[in-house]
Amino acid sequence: MWSSDESKASDSLWWSHIVEIGWPWQPKPKPNFTLPNGSNYVRIKYLGTSEYGSFYLCSDCSNGRIVVVNEIPFNLRERDRIAARNEALLIQELNHPNIVRVLNSSITDIFIRLVFEKLDCFLQDIIAHKDYSHDPQTTKRYLHQMLSAVAYCHAHGILHRNLKPRNIQVDIIKKKVKIHFLMARPIRVPDAANKGPVGTRGYIAPEMVLTSLEHSTPVDVWSLGCIFAEMVLGHKLFRPVGDRRGELMEIFSVFGTPTEEIWPRLTEICNFDYFHGLPHWEPMDLRVMFPGLEAHGLDLLSRMLSMDPSKRISAKDALNHPYFDDLDSLTWKRLRDMTISFCCSPMDRS
Repeated sequence: MWSSDESKASDSLWWSHIVEIGWPWQPKPKPNFTLPNGSNYVRIKYLGTSEYGSFYLCSDCSNGRIVVVNEIPFNLRERDRIAARNEALLIQELNHPNIVRVLNSSITDIFIRLVFEKLDCFLQDIIAHKDYSHDPQTTKRYLHQMLSAVAYCHAHGILHRNLKPRNIQVDIIKKKVKIHFLMARPIRVPDAANKGPVGTRGYIAPEMVLTSLEHSTPVDVWSLGCIFAEMVLGHKLFRPVGDRRGELMEIFSVFGTPTEEIWPRLTEICNFDYFHGLPHWEPMDLRVMFPGLEAHGLDLLSRMLSMDPSKRISAKDALNHPYFDDLDSLTWKRLRDMTISFCCSPMDRS
């Protein structure tokens, strides 16, 4: 059960922190780098490298707090360097209880350093645990929080474009999830930045696979729908495959091969080279695929995973779906009210 997984993870937190930062009586190591504001950090462990730069587990020398530092080198064209700088600044303006906070930053002519808070683990780690099983109330809570964060970003003209369990951090004790933004992309930009497929295979919306036209907020809702399905099933809804054709086959095998009736204007926007030779699929019965999901949950999932982006439910509307009517305490009702407030209020640009 969720509670069992979270209990085991909680029991190991103290020991994991000791392993990461050492025993209290050990001499403090010298800082590896200092930010312009005087903050010193010690690198504990290299976490990996992606298209968003290198990631390190670090300790803040002033208070011993464990953080994640993202270092983005500026080995980019001038145009891309300006875009990266602007996106990094945009991330720091995000202010929502379900978005991982940027605690510190440094933007120079050489690279960008972003210091993020670190929670207990990633949602991916919980789902991948051998004892994982779907708990309806926890799934409902986590999905509501993720939708709240995404609705806030969309209300302020920002796309995530790479939502997946690996980018969702979990506070086990507080039963709270936070979305990790590595780069924040404005929805409306004057160039081709929002064109073409981006993100992680298995979570990419079909319109991003089929067309090179601009995409918008529905791509994030599709990704959240995939995460919702994964929390219920305990495994990915779509297998990550190596090419766009394979991605289409995965999607169509579940939701059926799209037609003009299902997806108007499809022939105007898609590249039919991807359709050539594909078999014709009928949509599967979601009630059979998700036997443990209640009727309202099935309805919300189908709306989040509508192949036609114009028919896909928005994150803001999803928050008011009947699926969330029985969140089991006044705390969650207050959270819903607070979400509406966050979505309607301007970001702090001070």
